[in-house]
Amino acid sequence: MKPTIAIALASLASAAPALAGTIDYTLTGRISVIAGIDTDGLNGAQFTYRATFDDNSLYVNRFGLAAAVAISGSTFIEITGSSIAANNGISATGVDMAFYPTFAGNFMDPSGLRLQFTLGNGSQFSMIGNTTPAPGSASATIGSDVKRNDFVPAAYFGSNGGRALTNETTGTRYTFLDVSITAIPAPGTVAPLALVTLLASRRRR
Repeated sequence: MKPTIAIALASLASAAPALAGTIDYTLTGRISVIAGIDTDGLNGAQFTYRATFDDNSLYVNRFGLAAAVAISGSTFIEITGSSIAANNGISATGVDMAFYPTFAGNFMDPSGLRLQFTLGNGSQFSMIGNTTPAPGSASATIGSDVKRNDFVPAAYFGSNGGRALTNETTGTRYTFLDVSITAIPAPGTVAPLALVTLLASRRRR
């Protein structure tokens, strides 16, 4: 048994640099109306934006800036607590997203600066994705490795009075309160390390 375990450990160890996995990027905030009439029942509701990135990839050139492009089909918006039931739930955005750690956050890729989406009641909305650069993200250059720490910026521009959401028909504008931004390894990306630990413990026995 010992030779078999040793081979398994050696194989996993040699593959370690490629075990990066994915990054779940999430922005959440409580919606608050700042101008216009809230005909969509969003005031006080919770908003979550989520996208998944491959941290075993490289930053690519978008608009002359280093960008990490989200995994296709991984971008979602969730609203909970709306007074209009049809507006609660999770929906895919239908577009690829790119994150610009040294510039100003998360934008629709490749041709827009706002994420557009439709609520359950049919209202057309847009979200401004601007954030301040992540501390230390100056190392995020075109062709360099995508890193998890580059995804946690200092502040979201659409918080505490800044415009986050706009109803494209009525012009009603909303901000986010109590904003939280996280970037964590997706579940399962640490599994290979756990397997190495388990095999090592068995070998010691």
